[in-house]
Amino acid sequence: MITVLKLGGELLEDAAAIHAIVPAILRLAQRGPLVVVHGGGRAIDGELRARGEEPRFVDGLRVTDAAALDAVVCVLAGRNNTALVAAIIAGVAAWPLLLAPLVGRHLAPELAMAGGLALAAVFLLRGVAGFTPWMARRHSAEPFATYNRRYYSPLCLALGAGFLSIAFNGGTP
Repeated sequence: MITVLKLGGELLEDAAAIHAIVPAILRLAQRGPLVVVHGGGRAIDGELRARGEEPRFVDGLRVTDAAALDAVVCVLAGRNNTALVAAIIAGVAAWPLLLAPLVGRHLAPELAMAGGLALAAVFLLRGVAGFTPWMARRHSAEPFATYNRRYYSPLCLALGAGFLSIAFNGGTP
């Protein structure tokens, strides 16, 4: 069974609320497949107004003309989605430190080193790639490009460093 979790757009406007919900999302994800969807009505309205457009509704439903659709994509696929993913990645960044005691007790040092190096390589390569001209050209759409440089790539580097610590310290951070 797949769990679908719908988060209201208002939640995504509050940084403290996002940080508070991340552990619950991670716990749900451990139970089975999870799909997280989010709203963003107020943010869409704000984006439209910033563009000089007025949001339109008929019988409580948003009228989605070309201008509104562009604003919806910008907000939902851009800012809101990126902010939610960045918060989840920040929660996940602590995993190497949480896993280290288990790794040290339950795996042979050679396995801890091999696994730590493999995971470190993946995260470090992704983190470094985020700052390359190739990545900037390939993913130039805003706000992803900015969030990638500010959040995703640094968090990947932090994860990579954490896994390097596990690899070279025999399972202790």
